[in-house]
Amino acid sequence: MDQSIWLALFVSGLIILTYLVSNFWRPFRWVLKILAMLTYLAFIGWLGWEVWQVSGVGARLCLLALLACLLGKFTHIISYLGMVSQSETKTDYTFSDVKSAEYQSLNVVIRINDEEYEVLQRTVVAALNIYHPRPEQVQYFILDEKGRPEIKDLAQELKFHYLDNTLSGQEFLAQLPGKLTLMLAGDSVSQKTILSEVLPELRDSRVGFVVLNKDNYNDYVYSLTTLGAPSELMQIQRQRFNAVFSDGYDALYVTEALRQSDFDWHQRDLRVGINLQAAGYQGNFLARKLLNGLAAESLVTLAQRIQYEAFRDSYARRHLSKGTYSQLNRKQKKAYGQLQNFWSFAWQRLTFLLLPVVITFLGITIPVNYNWLVAFGLPALVATGLVLLAYGRSFQSFYSDSIYETALSPQVFWAKIKVYLAKKAASYQTFHKDLNMKSRLQWRKVWFQIVMLVLMIFALVILNFHVSMRLSSVQSWFLLVWLLYNLILLGLTLFLFIEQPRYRRAERFKSDKKCQVRFFDGTVAGRILNWNETGARIRFEDSRQKQETRSRYSHGNGWLMVDGLNLAFETMWLDNRTLGLRFSDIDLNQYRYLVEMTYAQPMTMVKETQQQEPNRKDLRIAQYQEVSYRISQIPFTAVMLDISNHGCRLRLEKRQMLQAKSLIEVKVDKTWRLGEIRWLQSDDNYQFVGIKFVD
Repeated sequence: MDQSIWLALFVSGLIILTYLVSNFWRPFRWVLKILAMLTYLAFIGWLGWEVWQVSGVGARLCLLALLACLLGKFTHIISYLGMVSQSETKTDYTFSDVKSAEYQSLNVVIRINDEEYEVLQRTVVAALNIYHPRPEQVQYFILDEKGRPEIKDLAQELKFHYLDNTLSGQEFLAQLPGKLTLMLAGDSVSQKTILSEVLPELRDSRVGFVVLNKDNYNDYVYSLTTLGAPSELMQIQRQRFNAVFSDGYDALYVTEALRQSDFDWHQRDLRVGINLQAAGYQGNFLARKLLNGLAAESLVTLAQRIQYEAFRDSYARRHLSKGTYSQLNRKQKKAYGQLQNFWSFAWQRLTFLLLPVVITFLGITIPVNYNWLVAFGLPALVATGLVLLAYGRSFQSFYSDSIYETALSPQVFWAKIKVYLAKKAASYQTFHKDLNMKSRLQWRKVWFQIVMLVLMIFALVILNFHVSMRLSSVQSWFLLVWLLYNLILLGLTLFLFIEQPRYRRAERFKSDKKCQVRFFDGTVAGRILNWNETGARIRFEDSRQKQETRSRYSHGNGWLMVDGLNLAFETMWLDNRTLGLRFSDIDLNQYRYLVEMTYAQPMTMVKETQQQEPNRKDLRIAQYQEVSYRISQIPFTAVMLDISNHGCRLRLEKRQMLQAKSLIEVKVDKTWRLGEIRWLQSDDNYQFVGIKFVD
């Protein structure tokens, strides 16, 4: 074995040993970080020397491109390690008993774009539940960016002040009488104690705003959208450098600070927070999550949002350079500059994808010593992975970051090109509606990945059948591994662009509240297993409630008595000791209570589910009982698998001549309900039918 390979193995082993020691003695992580930087710099230095030695133009350009990628990634790693290794952190207040004297007059402003009416109901009702010791000092506003008439009706029903999108920034501020302004997105449900948690952040008179963090129910997308080190750096920067960033949503502002800054509520870029700080105010970032985000977001929408942010960052940076940006302090400038990582990871990832294809198609010979490539590259790779692991980055997050960077790089790269050509920021159309009606590949957003897949497959064919081109056998092996890695990465990327069915309106929340269920002919004690504003599942305390209870109550209506409220319901099913019910005729006070007990609760209360169903709008309750259905005048018998407000699933004992989109009637609670067949599936014994009610 060549001595260079032995050197690589020795250095890699030394790094692994250092990592193991650092797990037991944390100060030793500094040694690991130094080794990681030295090995990475050695790799870059060796590659730079090879670039200097290479004579061919094509080979030199390819090596320069690879060197630029490595330098960019090295900058990200150093920035990340520099942030996370700092010992000093921002003071995290834990006050939960803010004195009444610290509560000032408050404006609660809900900014609405195109969120659905059902989602907005939760947001505005949760805002009504926010605790303030003097409710008469709280004013509620709905700021409607689309001017929808149903939103104006909602504002009138709840006695909110309605503001439309024709107001300028100063006209909007003139409508706000309170000393504080809590501005929330239209799909952010606030917890009841939000003010008591946020107000301590304003004890310093220099603080003009507090940016709020929030959870999101759509864990399929949000749990993986870290975008590598750049996004993690942004989160760390917000906590360490006191929230340079704010786009006007989900933040508590000092109203006077907004008036003294160049504020315009139409702005959807960073200038809201930047202008406040340029006016002399500081900002804080509240890491505790007191808001629950309701927006469903597919990767397509995420790509559009990231593309918009790429526009916004370049445009805002250019706009602020005329004077405002120069007024920021050193730490704020450093934090704001990190946003350029969106541009950085885009060109790095695209270069990494294109380089092996270009080298293979053009037959460019890279005359480097591949043994020394392993000698310098292997320790750098091992050290980088282990130091990130030591400072909190897992291998899983690293690979998921790579997949998302691959998916989003084309959109971000093109956005940056357009912003330099157009000389202005692009608009961003938000999409907060139920996006995922069915799973389908988003061709318009994934065409680049498809083209790259095809090119890489052709490159592999060329490597296998045209080895005689000027490539050496060692270089061919390196290109083969490089192409296979990129193929796997692109293949995984395609799955992200297949829209996955996700919840938006029917999350269930765990509960252990005791309750009583009152029917017309009796009352049964029980406790709530899980619920939302649509319905609940109840477990009876009496273990003897079996067939007799089922026959008496399985189709009856009643009242759920909990915390002094009587909530009317319809029985959906009763299985031994468990009751599935759907609320009916809920008034505003009852709805406020249900939202407070469910969507305004922390995310830890969300019930885990086995799978997510398309376009789920309410509780889908299992049935497994015989029902009648008909497609003409002759009724047939089937087994109902489950039912919701909007549809059901049937299992047919015999095959029938059914077609999708044809009409069908199902007998539910002695009433024939008209439905449309959405889908059909068959196996050897049964036929399964999905039905959407249309009556």
